[in-house]
Amino acid sequence: MIHIPDELVATQVTCNGEAGRAFVAALPELAADFVGRWQLRQTGSPMHGWCALVLPVERADGTPAALKRPAAALGPALRQRPGRAPRLAA
Repeated sequence: MIHIPDELVATQVTCNGEAGRAFVAALPELAADFVGRWQLRQTGSPMHGWCALVLPVERADGTPAALKRPAAALGPALRQRPGRAPRLAA
């Protein structure tokens, strides 16, 4: 199970009300789905901004990356960590 940081939950509920509550309730399953679908391995603790969950991950080939699951209809993104050319997958 992927842990959702309490601060992200609080921000989403405060700023977006019931929609924010629904977003954070769905996050663990959504994030786990993309981790499995893209053959990622979580390598650290979840992080967040005010509107997104960010998981440090490693791709199947060992490349370090970050899975970002933003609120709204922005869709998931996978980016390589700093120091390497970024890639975006949707």
